[in-house]
Amino acid sequence: MPVLECLLEHRSTQLEAGMAREVEFEIKALALGGIVKDLEAVDLGTAISVTGFLAPARKASKTLLLHITAFERALLAGPSS
Repeated sequence: MPVLECLLEHRSTQLEAGMAREVEFEIKALALGGIVKDLEAVDLGTAISVTGFLAPARKASKTLLLHITAFERALLAGPSS
């Protein structure tokens, strides 16, 4: 079974208690099976939106790993003309 381990970078502005909050982090991710070929075709730095679930990296681990079950290229809002 194909396996892809990667590191995803997230940046966004979230609204919390009526205030804008900048959120930035990296998370380790894993994809298995047919989705691997599609993910390998995505250029490094391309914005994507992923669907999946968080699970411990190993049994009894406190470190979380994002298991990617689906993804699509993200539509980024650009400047209005």
